[in-house]
Amino acid sequence: MCTLSWWIGQEARGVFFNRDEKRTRSRGQPPEVVASQQGELLMPVDPDAGGTWIGANQHGVIIALLNNYPHYQEARPEQHSRGQLVVELLKHARSAAECMTLLAGETLSRYRGFLLFAMDSETNPLAVEWAGKKLEPIPLLEAGGLHLLTTSSVRREECEKYRRHLFCCEAHTPDYLRAKHQHFQAEDPALGPLMVRDDAATDSIVEIRLDPNEVDMQFQSTSGYPPQLSAPLTAKLPRFVGR
Repeated sequence: MCTLSWWIGQEARGVFFNRDEKRTRSRGQPPEVVASQQGELLMPVDPDAGGTWIGANQHGVIIALLNNYPHYQEARPEQHSRGQLVVELLKHARSAAECMTLLAGETLSRYRGFLLFAMDSETNPLAVEWAGKKLEPIPLLEAGGLHLLTTSSVRREECEKYRRHLFCCEAHTPDYLRAKHQHFQAEDPALGPLMVRDDAATDSIVEIRLDPNEVDMQFQSTSGYPPQLSAPLTAKLPRFVGR
């Protein structure tokens, strides 16, 4: 239950991410800088699992994870947190390609199904799907140049079709994508990227911008019906430059 899009400019690039969650889970917490032996990470925090659904590191690598409904979602006692997987990849990956190499070395049977997206400041972004058997690459640039990943636990095909049509434009600029991520379909509130159901709703919208010298992350929580966005909270992380 999430929607991710991205844009690539001349000197900067970035990602938008709508986190949709069940109402029984805790609200996502604003971004913070987390120190590790490999360098600092910038990420919002999932209070229930202690990990994150999206983050960036000082090498300018963005990693994001979407739940892969309905594939491989059944609970098992040996499972590990997918949010902690994102944190571990952020600690070690110096590029999107290295992220995928590290992921391929994981014992993936420990994790429920997911889509994982990685982008750095130099190359085209990469994405893979884990559905319980093996990692499968996801082609990101579809016909028309669509820059979108989205999933839903309810009416998945219908929701994906609606959101793909909504984002169907070649002019993927930050302003354009920001407006689409804030789109609420009042006649059928489950359809849009800013979604509301009885059992779940969009928890927050995260925007990450990779500039040559820093990572900028903006976080807005959502609440109410129709959903309202909070004032943006911004955090920054200096990048390693020339290393």
